Amino acid sequence: MEYGLSPVISLMMTILALVLGRLADLFGRVRLYNLGFAVFTLGSLFCALSQNGEQLVIFRFLQGTGAALLAVNSVAIITDAFPKGELGMGLGTNIMAMNVGAIAGFNYRRCDDYRLGLEVHIPDKCAYRYFRDNLGLSAS
Repeated sequence: MEYGLSPVISLMMTILALVLGRLADLFGRVRLYNLGFAVFTLGSLFCALSQNGEQLVIFRFLQGTGAALLAVNSVAIITDAFPKGELGMGLGTNIMAMNVGAIAGFNYRRCDDYRLGLEVHIPDKCAYRYFRDNLGLSAS
């Protein structure tokens, strides 16, 4: 069941990329990036709690919206944060982290209970919030 829903996230990222990029220019990249973590985490929680296939698909759309907020803004933030000579390393690290997450998520989805793969996102996002607050990254 879970394997067929991954394109939902890709679809949302494709549809929303330009709009969210413009909104980030207007309202702040870090602010929308942090919103992306909240939306993605809520989407993951709702997916894990879904009671039927229809709910799961709807909540995957919510999760995809959060993923789009994260993907669009992460590249912009990295581009601003790294000097020109180190930009490739910063972007490469970002892509590597996204792929490690995708591989880990795929392995969780192979379990009998698809909810395990969705619940794993929740502590991950809480850890991000802890490190973000302790590193002083504010919504600017």
